[in-house]
Amino acid sequence: MWQQSDMVKLFYVGPQFRRERGQKGRFRQFYQIGVEIIGKSDNPAIEAEVIEMLDWILSALKITNTTLLVNSVGCPKCRPQFNEKLKTEIAPRLAEMCGDCNRRYETNILRILDCKHDVAIVAELSSIQDVLCQECRTHFADFCRHLDNRHLKYQVDPKLVRGIDYYTRTAFEIVTTSEDLGSQNALLGGGRYDGLSESLGGPPTKGFGFALGLDRFVMSLPEDVPDSSTPTVFIAHLGKEAFEFALLLASRLRQAGVSCAMDFENRNLKNSMFVLRDMSNREQLELTETELLEKLKAN
Repeated sequence: MWQQSDMVKLFYVGPQFRRERGQKGRFRQFYQIGVEIIGKSDNPAIEAEVIEMLDWILSALKITNTTLLVNSVGCPKCRPQFNEKLKTEIAPRLAEMCGDCNRRYETNILRILDCKHDVAIVAELSSIQDVLCQECRTHFADFCRHLDNRHLKYQVDPKLVRGIDYYTRTAFEIVTTSEDLGSQNALLGGGRYDGLSESLGGPPTKGFGFALGLDRFVMSLPEDVPDSSTPTVFIAHLGKEAFEFALLLASRLRQAGVSCAMDFENRNLKNSMFVLRDMSNREQLELTETELLEKLKAN
């Protein structure tokens, strides 16, 4: 993959297993969907594009009770300074904190910010935003700007971290208020992991992605999930100019929530009907070069 191109976009679906005790919405065996973008660029627009795709998916499935949380976890240049600052602040109160926090203090202090028991103490700790280097500050500001440009709502959560060292800069989670998930309110999470390739012995490689627990995702679906298994509109175009407009019309129909398909070949109407017969539960829309096209253009 390092030699294929400047950017590789991948996804996977399959079973996963965890060692921890199972809970409501957190199973010992579960199914996971992952998306990864690997390449040479760390442009924050890539991150916003992935999150925009997730927003489309959630909207299409009518999952509305969600919040996008974002943060920057810094980089190897500025994160060690934050780790030392956390140790200094936590040390006097470590005896008051839970066993997990005491263990994380020695192994991965950033994970203390994830603690669900010592919330009051964690709330008083410094924010990593205060110690970010200039490069990380600029990257995060650009990332938020790209989210704003896409009209994506989000909250900056200074306590949001990823618990593995190879994560760098952008981290995000989408959480839900669905009661079906119990205390496990994180629907999915991801971030940038520019240090992963090198940690595995590979060359420096940029990466960004997320993982989505399919079981937890299904539990958060509303009862009236839209059925999009078959198209509801089939567009048959007659002529080159009509084809160009048919593309635009198909896009507008989909944006309006109408599922549609179209014939991409330059067939006559009779042959287009053979394509139509292979599809079910659809209405037919014919675009000609003349009368109908002019009416649509007028709108």
